[in-house]
Formats: sequence, C-alpha cells, structure tokens
Amino acid sequence: MLGEWDCFKRRLAVIAVIGLIGRVVYVVWVRNDAVIGDGYHYHFAALALADGEGFINPFARDALGKIVPDAVHPPAWTLLLATASALGLRSYLAHQIIACVVGTAAIVMTGLAGRAAFGARTGLIAAALATLYPNVWR
Repeated sequence: MLGEWDCFKRRLAVIAVIGLIGRVVYVVWVRNDAVIGDGYHYHFAALALADGEGFINPFARDALGKIVPDAVHPPAWTLLLATASALGLRSYLAHQIIACVVGTAAIVMTGLAGRAAFGARTGLIAAALATLYPNVWR
C-alpha cells in the first residue's frame, strides 16, 4: 500500500507531465507566430553570449550595426539559454522547449510548496492551477 508521500508524488508527477505536454503542444502549435519583445531579446542575447559576444543588446546591434553592452534584463534566463545554445540547441523552438521544462519544474515546486504550507491536497490543487493558469506558462 502506498503511503501519503508516495501517493502525493505520483499525483504530482501526473500533473507535471500533463503540464509539460500542454506547454509543448502550445509551443509547437504557435511556432510560426511572430516573436517580439522579451522573447526576441532573450533568444538572440543567448545566442550572442554562447558565441562569446558577452551580454549585448540584440536590438541595438541590429539597429546600429555594432555590439552594444546590455544590462536591461536579469542574466539568469540568458545564461540558461546560452548554455543550451552552446550545446547546440540554438533554435527559437529549442529555447521554447527549454522554457517548457523550466515551467514544468515550476509546477512541481508549486505543488511541493503548497503541500509544505497547507497539506497534500492543497499542493496538488496549487500544482494543477500552475499547470492551467496562462500567466504561469504563456
């Protein structure tokens, strides 16, 4: 017979897998939509960082024809995407899939936090909400 912790882990894993599948399906579905704003910035800044150009502003480089240093965005996401880019995952779709994996980790952490604070049922509800709420994954 499964204990409470084992039952919680299995249910949380199911919720996380559903969240991952939903995110990947969404990303593949809208892969041909135009990318603007922060998504554009992070993608091209990560490619530049992986290519050894440092933290640059990809908008200014395109507009001015030269490399312009940048500190507008926090560096962690750019570093994560640059690491993936250095390993050969350089397409925008690859970067979006990485975001799906990170989003899945957020589902798990939300569930664990809810469980720690208010119990297993609340943790699973919180994880399910993180799976479904568009502002968390879109």
